[in-house]
Amino acid sequence: MRKHLLFAICLPLIAGGVWLHSQIRGWAQPLPDIIAAPPDWVAFDAEFQKTSPTIKLQITGHFYRSSDGSTREEWFVGGRGNTLTEIKNIALSRYYVWKAENGYWESHPMTLPAEGWHPLERSRTMPGLTEIADPVEGFHIVSYFNPHGTVVQFQSPELNFFPLITEDVAAGTRLAYHHIRRQSSPAEMFMPPASAAVTLRSEPMGIVAWEPGQPKPVFPRRAQAPK
Repeated sequence: MRKHLLFAICLPLIAGGVWLHSQIRGWAQPLPDIIAAPPDWVAFDAEFQKTSPTIKLQITGHFYRSSDGSTREEWFVGGRGNTLTEIKNIALSRYYVWKAENGYWESHPMTLPAEGWHPLERSRTMPGLTEIADPVEGFHIVSYFNPHGTVVQFQSPELNFFPLITEDVAAGTRLAYHHIRRQSSPAEMFMPPASAAVTLRSEPMGIVAWEPGQPKPVFPRRAQAPK
């Protein structure tokens, strides 16, 4: 049961990473009719909740992003406390992960794009994208369907097109962020605790970019797209 819960937690993170990686190549090419958005990373923190017809325990968490694009996610399952923490440290190109079932931190290398880790740009003519009138959490929103039409994201241009809501049309899962505060977090939030023992791994994880012509990194298969 515990492994299934952790898989349910990790699933949207893995899928979200793959979705972002698929768009990295487009950054180097100018897009027509660009939607106005900050050119630099907007620092903020938020709370989130994941719901699904097949998940009985409550899944909630906290999200933090710094002005260099580093992120930290903390997941809590059914009153058991913190079950998973993931950190993507852009300055160090390191991915850190802590799982309650392991009880220790791991560190993996990340492979950032050659041009650096920059916010997405969105064109109004992009397939699958629609600007909508109703705000979410007070933010202007665009909706984006993935190429297969199975996942829809409600992204905020003001937060560098961060998906405030991600819904899986078929599976009925939903990941939603709320209590969003545009503010910076201390640098230590994007590192394991100073007293923690960290196990070094060689497998790239977190953000793994590739250049045209290079083989794409292998990601775990997923039974259904995240919602």
